[in-house]
Amino acid sequence: MVYVKDKRHIAQTAIDELKIGSAIKNLAITHTESPWRERLIIEREEQHLNAEIVIWDDELFLPARIYRLFLFAADVLDPSFRYDPAITPDKHTESTIRTRHNHIWGLYVDSRIEKLGMESFYDRTLRKNLFFDLERKVSRKEAETAFDTLWEKASFSYPELVDHARNLDTLLRKSFDEGSPLIVKTVPDTDLTVRSVAEHIEQLTSQALQKRTHELLSCAAYNCKGVTVAPSYFGILFMYQRKVFIELVPLKSNTLSFTIFDASSDAYETHVIDESTDMLAIRKVIQLMYNKLAPPSEHI
Repeated sequence: MVYVKDKRHIAQTAIDELKIGSAIKNLAITHTESPWRERLIIEREEQHLNAEIVIWDDELFLPARIYRLFLFAADVLDPSFRYDPAITPDKHTESTIRTRHNHIWGLYVDSRIEKLGMESFYDRTLRKNLFFDLERKVSRKEAETAFDTLWEKASFSYPELVDHARNLDTLLRKSFDEGSPLIVKTVPDTDLTVRSVAEHIEQLTSQALQKRTHELLSCAAYNCKGVTVAPSYFGILFMYQRKVFIELVPLKSNTLSFTIFDASSDAYETHVIDESTDMLAIRKVIQLMYNKLAPPSEHI
């Protein structure tokens, strides 16, 4: 468990570095059971803000997770960002646009975290997968072109953010057809629920693929000492010492997206698993990546 005083010290450091201390009068810290439920809550009180950060009680990438929350506050307080809650999409009458708005602002925050050189839970690979999942109505090539352009964007204002949330389809087509710069970003809505591992697998309509996926997870858990198989919002993670090295994402095409993260080369590869895939070969890949991470004494 990470003590509140430790979180408070990290939070104060972020506040000082972002130069927003004069605007924040009170700071409260509460806990949540999942990194996907972390959020910043701010209330205006005359000329000051009361801030509450809701934090997952785990040390994994804790400084970056806290820092990113205060980047949202820094945006709100930055006159050049031109934050205006009056133009924020309504979460009831414009739920899809509001979700995209949340993703856009979050991606803007997390791309800056990467530029600061902070190791982050919400890294570029994770953000790209979330972007693809959110924008499934466009082609993979269009989505990838858009994401790469957006991630490199240095800055934009809140009115631009809202406009892109409302008119993303036009922007995607323009970016893909003309190669012009795009000004959009993406992140998960903090209200989204994390499915269990079983619930993720149940999204597959093929019982044969469901069974083979269960067997794959069981085999990995048995043969890879110290590996944790855990659910996230978007899929199933294989983690060793809290580092993700395999990701499985059930797709609507009744297949699995299988992504391998190689920390030694800072690279990743994504493949598609279906009923015809050689699962023994997949098991060997998982074992190989595990052997790169774990000391020889833990290899079976």
